[in-house]
Amino acid sequence: NLMSPHESACLNGIQYPISGSYTGLRVASDQQGHFSFKNLVPGRYGLGFVINLDEVGDVVLKGGRFPQSVFFVDAGEVATWDFELVETVDITAPVDDEVIKGDSITFAWEPVEGASYYRLELGTYIGGGSRSYSRGEKYRTNSATIGVDTLQSYHVGLSYDEKGPSPGSLLGYGMRGRYFWGVTAYDEAGAIITSSQGYLQAQNSDFQFPEEKTVAGDELLLERKYGQAITAYQEQLDKDDNDIHALTMLARLHSVTIDSQIYDYQYTDYAQAITYYNQLFTQTGNTEFLHSLTQIYFYNLKEYPLALETLQKIEERDVLNEWNQLQMAQIQSHLGQYQTALQTVIAAERRFFTEEAALRIITGDFSSIAEKAKSNKEEKWLDAMQVVARGYGKLDQELLQVVRNLPALEAIEYLETKERTREEELLLLSLLAVEPSTLVRAQEQLEDYAAMNIEQSPAWVTSVRILLQTIQ
Repeated sequence: NLMSPHESACLNGIQYPISGSYTGLRVASDQQGHFSFKNLVPGRYGLGFVINLDEVGDVVLKGGRFPQSVFFVDAGEVATWDFELVETVDITAPVDDEVIKGDSITFAWEPVEGASYYRLELGTYIGGGSRSYSRGEKYRTNSATIGVDTLQSYHVGLSYDEKGPSPGSLLGYGMRGRYFWGVTAYDEAGAIITSSQGYLQAQNSDFQFPEEKTVAGDELLLERKYGQAITAYQEQLDKDDNDIHALTMLARLHSVTIDSQIYDYQYTDYAQAITYYNQLFTQTGNTEFLHSLTQIYFYNLKEYPLALETLQKIEERDVLNEWNQLQMAQIQSHLGQYQTALQTVIAAERRFFTEEAALRIITGDFSSIAEKAKSNKEEKWLDAMQVVARGYGKLDQELLQVVRNLPALEAIEYLETKERTREEELLLLSLLAVEPSTLVRAQEQLEDYAAMNIEQSPAWVTSVRILLQTIQ
């Protein structure tokens, strides 16, 4: 069964669709917003709701515009889930296509009651769509000032179409055009209270820079003449080796990650990109360029020690965001530093349930786990940890010692050569979950393990799935 136990701000008759083992199930809420699905087949489900936004106005879900609502329902279990609609944050500047003048931008909004800090979301319009991403910095007041040069160093990530990488996504804030922004309010525990961008987009947060003459490289890039653009940027750099825009564009063009079987793009050169990003950081001291370096080392080259070294360089100057902390823990696991990795995960701003569980299983450290759950998800996780901890004593201590003294990949290879008990299989799954090069494989193997063992050990398999499933 799945139900909502609490009254909410929702209106009578909201349609709640659910997808999963059965697809397309739908119920209507009562006058208090309560809903329930009964007699569900055990399995993984996704839950949402349909509502007339004209009736409720400019609202957003507490917890984020699209909060995670995918979960398992086990046999005999009554799962609970709440949706709460809240008013959006009022933004004050810049708004209504304001033209930015000067060397910096001050973003401002009305304060939110109960907010401990805020984070900005910055976006660009690309072709017929848009792209945005959330900044990691925390702002303790209801305004934030960012230099235009700093803004132009932010890379919103690449987008692709049938012709290859989008010029707009490569140029980012370096191309004079229209942009938009938003702000999200967080409570002291790091939970999202509300944000400025609701579902009606009632607030116009667009802003733009004054029109300027574009350089030759930009014009060629907009025409998708990638090779000629690279040549033009290099010529620009030859005239002025401190030209930040030329350096930035060369670094981005050489670090495009693309499937050569789908797109004809021949200019990816990670060594060149690394050189340019290092030069950019040396000249500006802007750690945004180190973040770009980290992504190349971690995802593209899988040079994990170099990625760790770069993260540590960032940490000397800035506070690492939670995703950087997770990367660091995964690299530490790759190097066999499991206890250090566990402490890194525990210290992260958000709770990474899968990685914390995996590292506790590898290290055998079940201490300092919060006993009081803050959510239904955390309650299930804590119960599953107790089940696993009780079975932990069955693991062979000599085998454990061998595994803990090996880097993750070597430990995985060692365990795969053995006939494994269910506890040893859990140890293997835990290593797969924290080794950065095996994350996709970890989920595939977990599902195979669950399918083979659910009938013989349903409680054990359910606990393992709760702990190590990345989507819960």
